[in-house]
Amino acid sequence: MVEKVYDLDLVTQQDDLYDYFSDHDNYSNDFIPFDYIDINEEVEGDLTMCALNRLVNGKTDNFYEKIFEVYKAGGWPCGWKGTYPNGEVIVYVP
Repeated sequence: MVEKVYDLDLVTQQDDLYDYFSDHDNYSNDFIPFDYIDINEEVEGDLTMCALNRLVNGKTDNFYEKIFEVYKAGGWPCGWKGTYPNGEVIVYVP
């Protein structure tokens, strides 16, 4: 019984996160320049997974926390060097 309530709660919160990230009213008009609009879905997908990761695991040192740190620093995570979990994120910095 507890598992069903827990799973339902996570699904509800996950749906809320997807709704928030996909609602373009939550972004300013210059959030992503028009020339780069194709990357919008990639960034949205990464940030949604970062939020879901925190929802499920809390703030821990894992893959999605590393991805989130890259975005916060202004970079674009574009690969992984090494065999996960050993190695490091490859980052493009414009």
